[in-house]
Amino acid sequence: RMLDCKEPGCREALAGAPALTDYLCDDCREHFAGLREALDGLGISYTLDKNLVRGFDYYTKTAFEFVSGGLGAQNAIGGGGRYDNLISELGHAPVPAMGFGIGLERLILTLEALGAELPVSGEPQVYMVAAGGSAQKTCLMLAHSLRQAGIRTETDFTGRSIKAQMKTAGKMNARFAVIIGDNEIASEKAAVKDMQTGVQETADFDRLAGYIQTKSQI
Repeated sequence: RMLDCKEPGCREALAGAPALTDYLCDDCREHFAGLREALDGLGISYTLDKNLVRGFDYYTKTAFEFVSGGLGAQNAIGGGGRYDNLISELGHAPVPAMGFGIGLERLILTLEALGAELPVSGEPQVYMVAAGGSAQKTCLMLAHSLRQAGIRTETDFTGRSIKAQMKTAGKMNARFAVIIGDNEIASEKAAVKDMQTGVQETADFDRLAGYIQTKSQI
């Protein structure tokens, strides 16, 4: 349990230990590189802890923690990771999975200290539709920029067909479906379908948030 120990003495003892990241399998190394590329692309800061582990044995590939500098020695707000084998170990077919847990009181204290305003929940205004695997990264980046502008946005991570994604957008009562494929990436123009009227138009990537905000008022 040395890697899971939070005491300063444990950290000192591990200073010269081999790093877990030096012993990744090829698939895990490729997955980890893709994850870090996505975080860098989204401008999300992180610290690579080469000895980070979680307290359960079912985690696979990625493990993470959210920490705050204002909480003292017990500075973790929450943590989690992937557990792609957990469902199959319970007798079901393999299902990719991830999750996390949070310390609710710690999270509230941190939000209060930061003066953060909690967002209002509700139906998504936008559902991102990725037309092919190459569009997934672009959808992720655009979804992030829309959320930063205060636009509630959902995106698909399962690689389903356009038809299936559009069906989900309808079930979620999303006002707009933003469709991204190879042509949209090349032109840097998103196809935007108004799910209420059925009208489909295009909007520049860098003006997408303004377009959605304007159309939402109509």
